[in-house]
Amino acid sequence: MDVTREFLDVLQNIEAAIVTVCRENPELKDAEVILATERLISRYTREKKKLPALPLKLSGKNLLLFEAMRECVRHA
Repeated sequence: MDVTREFLDVLQNIEAAIVTVCRENPELKDAEVILATERLISRYTREKKKLPALPLKLSGKNLLLFEAMRECVRHA
């Protein structure tokens, strides 16, 4: 299965959310984007396995980015 092809629309929406948040917060660091993305992946992995979500422990820009990505995935 080629995940990139199968979920291209979702990945593009996530990328758009990242770009939007980065434009609004130019001081955002790559590490913050990576952390928010890892938490999003973890959240959906646990959801798929029917496990309870772990606390995010995100705040500020990380939380803003996580929520923006999560919102775009919901609407994809």
